[in-house]
Amino acid sequence: MYPVQLLVFAILLVSFLATLKTTPVLSGWLVKAGIVGRDVHKRNRPLLAEMGGLSIAVGIVFGFSAAIGILKNVVELDVLFGAFTCILLITIVGIADDLFQLPQAVKAALPILAALPLMALREGVRTISVPLVGPMDFGIIYPLVLIPLGITGAANATNMLAGINGLEAGMGIVMHATILAISLLILPFSPHAIYAAIISGIVLGSLIAFLLYNKYPARVFPGDVGTLVIGGSLAAAVILGNMEKIGFILIFPYFVELALKAATGFRGTSFGKLRADGTLEAPAGLPQSLTHVAMRLGRLREWQVALVLVCLELAFSAMAFASAWLAYFA
Repeated sequence: MYPVQLLVFAILLVSFLATLKTTPVLSGWLVKAGIVGRDVHKRNRPLLAEMGGLSIAVGIVFGFSAAIGILKNVVELDVLFGAFTCILLITIVGIADDLFQLPQAVKAALPILAALPLMALREGVRTISVPLVGPMDFGIIYPLVLIPLGITGAANATNMLAGINGLEAGMGIVMHATILAISLLILPFSPHAIYAAIISGIVLGSLIAFLLYNKYPARVFPGDVGTLVIGGSLAAAVILGNMEKIGFILIFPYFVELALKAATGFRGTSFGKLRADGTLEAPAGLPQSLTHVAMRLGRLREWQVALVLVCLELAFSAMAFASAWLAYFA
């Protein structure tokens, strides 16, 4: 039997290759179908495929299929099926939003339905580590309230901080790579961590491949189907891996984004204005997004704005590693 770590990386490779091969094909189909969005930060404002995140979903399907085949004697398959069903339902919500522009309230509420499989799976696990407090037993509140709130909150959070080439996939890569690394690190102490490793490994492989097409200058956009899946799968990983504290740390920048967007009545955007020299200018007034905060650091080009925020996420990744180290090794 091969080490679990090696099997997880084999699954990551499967999802990577599936997304790598399907992204250009799906992008071509989407352009032909007229499912496109305008890249507003380019001088010629090109039209790009808008639902490119479908290829991330394809990679996830192949990744879970490989996981079920490779790890069927290592993990409980009902847990993997529950995680896959949750992510699949979030994908469907993203597709519906991309095609029909769902009202904000509807889009915020629908991922709650995706939490149903995890609510059933985790009904008996009630104790989580709360930052600054420690372990707390939430009883029946955990499966009935906290799990659906976590799924819909994370999915919608990663959907708000978007609109810059490479940003969504870049930050998603940092978050899922962190979950993967920490879960493999603590696996000898926490058997549940294997599920976090599998889920984040699958999503990480897909995101790395997708970033090759989405990085500046982008050839495809993730769309809501991509951004919702990034956050929803992160929540599924930390819930099943009993790593809620780590997930809270990683997604904290998105809570800041939520506060900035809420201050505008959720009418603000993450876009900037393209200057003559190719740099981006933030709108006047209070920042509506973390992207505007980054734009005000200097005369930054689009890829530099994305890099600043990815580096911000890396800082929170370091905090997550420190938290895990103190919890398990200090």
